[in-house]
Amino acid sequence: MHALVMLAVVAVAPAGSTAARADDSASPAPHGAASSGPSVGPPPVALPRSWGTPRSWFDGTRQRKVWADPLTLAELAPDAAFAEALKAADPTAKVLGERARVRLWSVSDAAAVRAKLAPSLSARALIVWRDAPSAHAAERVAAGGLVLSFTPALEGSALSTWLAARGLTLAQGLGPGLVVVDCAPGDAGFALAERLSKEPGVSLAMPNWWRVGHPR
Repeated sequence: MHALVMLAVVAVAPAGSTAARADDSASPAPHGAASSGPSVGPPPVALPRSWGTPRSWFDGTRQRKVWADPLTLAELAPDAAFAEALKAADPTAKVLGERARVRLWSVSDAAAVRAKLAPSLSARALIVWRDAPSAHAAERVAAGGLVLSFTPALEGSALSTWLAARGLTLAQGLGPGLVVVDCAPGDAGFALAERLSKEPGVSLAMPNWWRVGHPR
C-alpha cells in the first residue's frame, strides 16, 4: 500500500461544518395574552454533538488525546459511488473539502451513517479525530500507515529484520531511523502504535496522520 505523505494539510471550508445549535430560549408570549396556568418552557433538546471517550497516541514526547467528531466523516479515495451512497444514507450530507485522496463530509450522525453503508464503502468512511472535544479544534484522519522512529536508528538489513520479525512491511523511508510501515486505515493504527511504542528502541509510533486543517 502506498503510504500517504505525513501531515498533509487542507483548508476546510467552514460552511456547513458547524453543528446546528438548539435554541435555548422560548419565544415570549404576545403582550397581554392571558395565562391559563404556570408557564411551561420548551422540552429539553439533546445536544447535537457528543464527543465520547478520547483515544490516546504517543507523539514521541508525550501521550496525546483525540476525540471522534460525531458530525464529520472522512472519505478515503473519493468517488461518485461513495458520494451517492452517502447521500442516500444521509440526505443532509455536505462536502466540506477535499485534498490528497481524502474528502470531508458534514453528516448528521457519523456512526449511524457508517453503519448504513455497504462494507466496501464503510471501510473508506473514516473517523475524523479532533485534538480537543470542540468543533473548532484541529482535525486528523488515520488514513493508513504508521510512522516509526528508532533510537538508535535502524537501517538496512537491521531494519528489515526488525520489521519482518513483527510482520510489518516498509512503505516509505522518511530519513535515518524514521519510516512509514503499512497499516490499514482507521482504528487499526491506534492498537498497532500502542503495541509498538512499548518495544525497546522505538522512540515514536503513531498513525501517519493526514491533517485536514487548522483550528477554525
